[in-house]
Amino acid sequence: MQQRSLFRYIRLIAFIAALTRASHLHVHAEVTPAMVSQSIDRGIEYLRSQQRPDGNWNDFSPTFRGGTTCLAALALINSGVPTDDPSIQRALKNQRVLRSSVTYVVSLQTILYCTVGAAGDLPRIRDNVAWLVSQQLPRSHRSAGGWTYGKDRGGAGDPSNTQFAILALGEAATRGIEVPNEVMEAALEYWNKRQLDAGSWAYRQDADPRGSMTCAGIASTLICQRQLVDLNDRIRGDDVRCCGETTAEDRLEDAYDWLGRSISFKTNPPRNQTTYFYYMYALERVGRLSGKRLIGGRDWYREGAEVLIRLQDDLQGFWPENGPLEPQLVSTSFALLFLSKGKRRVIAGRLKLDDIEDQHHPDGLRQLVHEVESSWRTDLTWQTIDARSAGLDDFLQAPVMLIEERKSPVRLDDPALVSKLKSYVEQGGTILFEAAGDSECGDSSVFDRQVRQLTLDLTDGTPLKRLPLEHPVWNASRDVRPGAIDKDDWIEGAQSCCRTAVFYSPRSLSCRWELIDPISNFAGKRNRSALNSVRKQVAAAAILAENIFAYATGRQLQDKLQKRLVIDTEPLPPPGRSRIHMVRLDLGAGGEQAENAVSHAARILQQIMPLTMAEPKTLVGFDADSLQNVDVLWVDGDQAFELGEDQRQTLRNFIRSGGVILGSALCGRPAFTESFRREMTIVADADFRQLKEEHPVFDAPGGFILE
Repeated sequence: MQQRSLFRYIRLIAFIAALTRASHLHVHAEVTPAMVSQSIDRGIEYLRSQQRPDGNWNDFSPTFRGGTTCLAALALINSGVPTDDPSIQRALKNQRVLRSSVTYVVSLQTILYCTVGAAGDLPRIRDNVAWLVSQQLPRSHRSAGGWTYGKDRGGAGDPSNTQFAILALGEAATRGIEVPNEVMEAALEYWNKRQLDAGSWAYRQDADPRGSMTCAGIASTLICQRQLVDLNDRIRGDDVRCCGETTAEDRLEDAYDWLGRSISFKTNPPRNQTTYFYYMYALERVGRLSGKRLIGGRDWYREGAEVLIRLQDDLQGFWPENGPLEPQLVSTSFALLFLSKGKRRVIAGRLKLDDIEDQHHPDGLRQLVHEVESSWRTDLTWQTIDARSAGLDDFLQAPVMLIEERKSPVRLDDPALVSKLKSYVEQGGTILFEAAGDSECGDSSVFDRQVRQLTLDLTDGTPLKRLPLEHPVWNASRDVRPGAIDKDDWIEGAQSCCRTAVFYSPRSLSCRWELIDPISNFAGKRNRSALNSVRKQVAAAAILAENIFAYATGRQLQDKLQKRLVIDTEPLPPPGRSRIHMVRLDLGAGGEQAENAVSHAARILQQIMPLTMAEPKTLVGFDADSLQNVDVLWVDGDQAFELGEDQRQTLRNFIRSGGVILGSALCGRPAFTESFRREMTIVADADFRQLKEEHPVFDAPGGFILE
C-alpha cells in the first residue's frame, strides 16, 4: 500500500484497539516533532521581542552593522514567519537602504533578498554579486580565490568570510543571477589547496582542524562544483548528452570521513566551545546539501535537536550567549536556523549501493527536489541511504527511492538488498529505477535486465509494463505526455496490491534534472531553438518525477523526526486467554491478494498498543466452532459477493456473542463495498451510517470518521 494508505491502515487498527478497550500508546522520551516545533515557536517569540522599533536588531559590533538584522530575519523566515510579516518588512526596509562594504554583511544581505524572493530586490542582488565578485582575492594573493572582511579592510583572507561569500553567490545563482564560472573555479581551487591531509579544514593552515571549517569546506566545495556545469559539453544540437561527465567530488569523501570520526553535538570539534552555534549551523548545511541523514553513523539532526532544545532558556526562549563571537541574538539565530532548515520533510532518497560514488549525475536529485519545493510551495529535502548499513526504518524515511544505473557494474540480485527492498515496498515504499545509457552514451541492457528481474522479485511476479495514459504518472501533479523527453520514451511500472510500487525510466531522468538550474540561469547566446528543445526535455523529466512523488505520497509527508513504523516479523503467541484473536473470513471475494493484511495488522497493534495479540490463522470458514474464540473478524476483497442465509446467521451469532466485524474493500473497489454494506445491514438488522463525533471510537489514538 502507499505510505498515506499505511497511515490510514494504522488508524483503522487503532479503531479496533478502542473496541478492545486499549487505553494508551507507549510514550517515548526522545525528541519529537512537537518538541522541536515548540522550541522554534519560543525562539521566534524571543527574536520578535528583541527587534527594535526601527526594525533592526542590535549588532554585536559596529563593524558588522546590519549583519545581526539579516541573520535574525533569515532565522524567522526559515522558522515559518511569512515574508510579509511586519517584523520582516521592517527589517527589509532598513536593509534596502544599507550599503555595506563588509563581506559577512553583504553576503547575509544577499541571502536574505534571495530568500524573500521579491522581484524588486533583483537589482540589489546583482549589485551585491558584483561587489562580492570584485572582492575575491586575485591569483597573485597568497589566499587566491578567497575573501577577506573586505579589500579596503585588509587581511589575509580566511575560510569563514569565503564560506559566506560562496553561500551568497550560490543563492544568487538559484535566483537566476549570473555568477562567472571563473569565480567559482578560483574559489574551488582555494578550498582544494587549504584541505589538510586528513581531509579536514582549519581556520589557518598552520592550525588544528576544526569542525566548523570542515563543514564550511564541504558545503563550499559542493556549491562551487554544482555551479560549474558547462552547457556546451552537455547539449548537442537540440538534444542532451547524458554520459555523466560531471566534476569529480575530489577529496570530499575524506572530509566526510574526518567529520564522521570527529562529530560532536556539544562542542565545535575537536573541542572549541566559543563557536559552537556557528558550527551547528554549518553542520546542518552539510547534512542538507549532501543529502546525508547519518554522519559517522549518527543522525545529525535528531541528536543536534536534542542538545539544542536542552540548551534553550526555559523562561524566555533564547539560546545563551556563547562568548564574544556568539552573543545571545546570534546564538539564537543560528540555533533556529539549524532546527528549522534541518527539519525539512524528506520527499526522496538516493540509494547508495557501494563505496564508490560513481553515479552519472550526482546533483540531479538535489536540483529536482528544489524544483518540486517551488512547485508545491513547501520546504523539502532528500537523503542518501546506504544500502549496506541502513535498516528498514532508514529506508522508510524516504517515501520514494531512486536507484540509478552506475558507471561501474552493480549487483541488484544481492539477497540482502532484495530482502530490504521487498520489505520497503511491502510497507509502503515506492522505487524509481532509471537507466543511463541514452543519447549514445553507453549500453544499459545489463541494468535493464537486472531491473526487470528485481521487479519480479519485489512484486511477487508482476512484470514491468508501459503505464497507460490514464495513470497518475502523467497527471498527478502536472500534465506531461510520453515522448516529451524522447519520441520512444515511456515510463513503465509494476503493481503491488493496489498501487504502482515500482517505476522504471529507460531514459535518464537525472541527466535532465541536473540541468534544471543551469538552463534556468543560462544567459548566453546559444541557439534559442535548440535551447528551448532542451528546456522541454528538462521540464518533462522534472514533471514526471514530481507526478511520481505526488502519486506515492498524496503530498502528505511525515515529519523528519517522526519514527517510521516497521512491522515486526517475530511470531506472535498462539490463541489463548487474554490474547486478542483477529482472523480473516474465507469469503472468496478476492481478499487473497492481500494475504498478509491480517498478520501485519495484528503485529502493528502489538507494537503500538498495550495489547497482546494472537498469531492469526490463515482463514476461517462460516462455522461456529471456527469463530468461537475470535474477537475481530476481518472481511475483505475486491469483488461483489452474496451470502447465504446460513452464513448470515453464523455472522449474526458471532456479533451477538461480542465479536466485531471489520470490512476492508481492497483498492477501494465499489463492488465489494456495496456488497458488504448490503450484507452487514441484513446481518445486523441495522443501516450503515456515519458515526457521530461523540462516539467512543474517536477516543482511540488516531481515530477518524468511519461508517
